[in-house]
Amino acid sequence: MGKRKLTDQQKKRIQIIQERRIKKAEKVAEQAEQMFDESQLGMEEKGLVVARHGASVDVEDDNHKPHFCYIRQNIHNLVPGDRVLWRASETNNGIVTAHLPRNTVLERPNFHGYPKPIAANVTQMIIVFAPKPEPSADLINKYLVAAELLHIKPLIILNKKDLLPAKHPIHQWLTIYRTLNYPVIEASIKDESSVRQIQQELKNQTSIFLGQSGVGKSSLVSAFMPKNDIKIGALSEATGFGKHTTSTARLYHIPTGGDLIDSPGVRNFTLWDITPIELLKGFIECKPYISQCKFNDCTHLHEPDCAITQLYENKEISDMRFASLQTILRSLL
Repeated sequence: MGKRKLTDQQKKRIQIIQERRIKKAEKVAEQAEQMFDESQLGMEEKGLVVARHGASVDVEDDNHKPHFCYIRQNIHNLVPGDRVLWRASETNNGIVTAHLPRNTVLERPNFHGYPKPIAANVTQMIIVFAPKPEPSADLINKYLVAAELLHIKPLIILNKKDLLPAKHPIHQWLTIYRTLNYPVIEASIKDESSVRQIQQELKNQTSIFLGQSGVGKSSLVSAFMPKNDIKIGALSEATGFGKHTTSTARLYHIPTGGDLIDSPGVRNFTLWDITPIELLKGFIECKPYISQCKFNDCTHLHEPDCAITQLYENKEISDMRFASLQTILRSLL
């Protein structure tokens, strides 16, 4: 399904709302800087952003103690996982003074269609899908491309496995992904062994759970982090879409090891500023054949002597993966 186009009036209204939010955030940041007397602030120290709240963030110090911090006006787009420098005030709150370089960043579109960061310094991308809502192979494959291009370890989780009928295309999907050496876990919160398996994969990683709303990301998180207040919502029977259960992205420390960033459901994940060549690099079965097409400007859609089409004809790429590849390629042209 294509994206719903906004009318000029809707675009203008969104623009006005965004400008108001920006002005409000700048005003809050300016007031915050005026509140703090530089002479009463402590030395700069490193911290970890665990949550963002408009013009402020929750920053953890080296002892995992959280501090409410305002953000200086020249610092933008802080998200959970970001590393920063901050200075504490006498009240133990503080102000963020610098944004340290990121190793990785995950993004999604904002109201204007431009990339908006949702998590930083992620080392593992956990891709969750379920029998309901209806899974999207294109979405899963986009996540896998992003993980490959960002050099982030992917982990595929089929959740609610107890709801999967014996004869369902998902079984074939799992076989395809395992053949490509992607790690796959079939899970259910009713199955303690699968929860323990996920816990093991989370150790020594900063992970993010991605997938459609309603696939049970928050329920899985709650299964091994029961003390955290992560709201759980039911699948809407009327629409088949899940209700968003996570209001803001937040970084959690897992008691058994590792960190995770729990973010709102992402229904439309966009690959930003990506070329067809980069897309092929993200489809790992295509990577060795990128330079073997007859024409240098091959679109891999209809040209003769296309190495990627030949790959499909030789059954070296599955029907599901090839269909996704072509769909995504068309969206880039």
